[in-house]
Amino acid sequence: MRSKLPAGTRAGLLVVHVENGGPAEKAGVLLGDVVFEVSGKAVEHMDAIQDSLATKKVGEVLQVRVIRAGEIKPVPITLGERSR
Repeated sequence: MRSKLPAGTRAGLLVVHVENGGPAEKAGVLLGDVVFEVSGKAVEHMDAIQDSLATKKVGEVLQVRVIRAGEIKPVPITLGERSR
């Protein structure tokens, strides 16, 4: 898997849950995807995703790149309201 990461990328986050009806599911994020980049920045921990979300508003698009079945895929995610 590491060999599929772009140069300079050391790690990614494995998707183990996708909320039914949530923005990630609507965008096509699948269980088993490996998120390695959000908004052009490397993702190695959940904090990186939280940091990316901190300045975004509902309706904005978060540019995410994942590895799925050995291929790099862009997954633009339109942000929605946080569920409680």
